[in-house]
Amino acid sequence: MKYKNLEFCQKDGRDPEIICWVKQEGRDPFCYTILWWRRSKEGWHIEFVGDRPLEQDMKDVWNLMIFGQSFLDAQFRLEQA
Repeated sequence: MKYKNLEFCQKDGRDPEIICWVKQEGRDPFCYTILWWRRSKEGWHIEFVGDRPLEQDMKDVWNLMIFGQSFLDAQFRLEQA
């Protein structure tokens, strides 16, 4: 799910993450990870990459964190059934 310049993504072989897309004149768009989720026997938890989430609009980050956590919690419950 993409929200403004942020995106929640879950790609094969990688932990779910929120990435920030950057567009600069004269360059191809690129992205970097601002946070990711790690799975444990109890569910998913978030780990920040340094202070990167604090460099973003926190309302946007928060909205994607809520979406991502809800999605992963539902997925975890289905896998435990």
